[in-house]
Amino acid sequence: MKSRHFIVIIILMGIMLLGNSCALIIEPVIYLIPAGYMGNVYIFHNVPDGEPLKREGLDRVYEIPKDGILRSKSQEITGASISQYFYVTSNGKREKITGEWLFSIDDTPENRADNTPGIFYPQTGSISGGSVSKGTGASASMYNCEIKFEEFYVGTKQFLLSNHDLEKDLHAYVKEHPIC
Repeated sequence: MKSRHFIVIIILMGIMLLGNSCALIIEPVIYLIPAGYMGNVYIFHNVPDGEPLKREGLDRVYEIPKDGILRSKSQEITGASISQYFYVTSNGKREKITGEWLFSIDDTPENRADNTPGIFYPQTGSISGGSVSKGTGASASMYNCEIKFEEFYVGTKQFLLSNHDLEKDLHAYVKEHPIC
């Protein structure tokens, strides 16, 4: 009797997993990064004056500018994505970036000697609210919308370990280049 219950539980779990996987939408994404760029990349979404979304077949294509910050009109991806990263030379040739590091990189002699380009810690984030003093004792919201973005580091382990101030001040950027 116990084995029948076990089999029923296994079958029900399989149906639940299959049902959930059918609802999962996976969107492919291609990131085109200027050849030789090393540092953090930011993609701001829902920017009214941003770049329109480009596609190659079903793939989203993000062409990252030389400063590493893309302002995009596109909505952020809400499901899972399959990402490909490429360095793009001035003549348009793509060189695939195959290294990917999802966790911290230990400061070892081997890592400091590693010049293989890769992507480190892709993530999403948002900036919202915040307040700025108006000088009269009152305060005003810094932004009148929630600003959503993607962020990742591109470059070598050696460069990442040698440069500790790669994060851009996003609040200062948004103040200088309004998004909302």
